[in-house]
Amino acid sequence: KKFQDTYYIKTDKCYTPSKLDKEDPGFDCYICATDVLWKYHKKSGFDKGYFLASDCMKGKKKIAYAASRGANDYNKAQEIQFLEWISDFDYISAREASLKKYIVSEAGLVVPNVLDPVFLMPREFYVNLAKKPEYVPEKKYALIYLAMQNDPVMIKSVTEFAVKNDLELIELSELLENRDLVPEHPHKVICDIGVEEWLWYILHSEYFFTNSFHGCCFSIILQKRFFAGNRGGDKIDFLLELFGLQERRLLTYKEVLAADKLPEINYALIEEKKKKEVEASSAFILTAIRDLEKRGHQPLIPDPSPWIAKAEMKKKRRKRKKKNIVVRAFGKAKRTLKGFLK
Repeated sequence: KKFQDTYYIKTDKCYTPSKLDKEDPGFDCYICATDVLWKYHKKSGFDKGYFLASDCMKGKKKIAYAASRGANDYNKAQEIQFLEWISDFDYISAREASLKKYIVSEAGLVVPNVLDPVFLMPREFYVNLAKKPEYVPEKKYALIYLAMQNDPVMIKSVTEFAVKNDLELIELSELLENRDLVPEHPHKVICDIGVEEWLWYILHSEYFFTNSFHGCCFSIILQKRFFAGNRGGDKIDFLLELFGLQERRLLTYKEVLAADKLPEINYALIEEKKKKEVEASSAFILTAIRDLEKRGHQPLIPDPSPWIAKAEMKKKRRKRKKKNIVVRAFGKAKRTLKGFLK
């Protein structure tokens, strides 16, 4: 909260998707950027605001930078809504390969992959932002940061790895009970820190184990020895492949224990690759903004009805196919029952 209050420039009012249907904040252009903006939630469905589909945004200029839909696919009903809403964007870019492939396949749009926006600032920016926390380890340490899902197997293996290498072990987590997963070797679990302290712990770690996409991003930016654990979706895989770091994916107990045997990351080569990707990603967003400063809103697909019709046809065919399968299964069960009765 303190970080947001210090660094974010926010509107005076807080806007919800429903409020944005009734009230116009008065902007000419809207940009939705990064993370799982286009995820379908089981209870609440799509977030209309993140699709820039609220009533106040009709006719406004729209850019999607590094958008993601998360690990789950859409069903046909969700796909129809998705295609309708993204058709009204002026520019779209995707964070991971799977979303780009999906949009290209279903909509035929040219959609580039771009880096997560944290890459658009140089390493020095984050080094200067990092702030020393209250607890500073007295010796070299291994660091664990797990996002969204706990991984007791990884924590236990990293604990053993730390003991083997005479390292202190620190975990950044709200799951304080994790400290006793290996009773004979309890580790420190820290939850009461801000963004700046989080960066400090990564920056000064000897080894960093994470399942977090942004944990991996900052490991690359800060040039750390890092290792990626289990996590759904393809965003981490895409990131690692982009920088040729697939070997940093450690999924088993034995792989984690042998993490120190992996070759050092050649960050000179990584920096060359990162520079090119940052230039391409920056060019995308700056070109989009500069172009929209000169012209009005032009939807990528002015008339999405052919898409919608195509998706509806797929939906109907799928329903018929499912019905036929059920009928065939019922017929087979009926014949089997008759044979049994005879």
